[in-house]
Amino acid sequence: MTMYLPRPATEKTLRTVAGHRPGTTLVVNFVLPAGELDELAAAVTRSAASAVAEAHEPVLACYTAAEAASMLRDAGFGDVRVLDARALGRRFLTSKAQAPPRLPGSTVVAVATV
Repeated sequence: MTMYLPRPATEKTLRTVAGHRPGTTLVVNFVLPAGELDELAAAVTRSAASAVAEAHEPVLACYTAAEAASMLRDAGFGDVRVLDARALGRRFLTSKAQAPPRLPGSTVVAVATV
């Protein structure tokens, strides 16, 4: 949702969720800015741009991993973990038989707990 909202709306939403009882956990993704993308992520982003435009879903906001973590902490989350493509691949796609596939690093996923 963060990519479709202006920053003030995202900050308000995060504060609202952070106002829930301790233990509440939010999992949210943040689109990375163009300057943070590797070659694969840039190609995926370019490919998705036309589909996003056709769906009339403009991307209004991009954040670095550090900005995402800071926004979550500022909103009131105590435990914040930001996972990039490599971390997600290792965590969810690794098998003993092979290395995880390379994921495009166009977003980061944050896991934040009140």
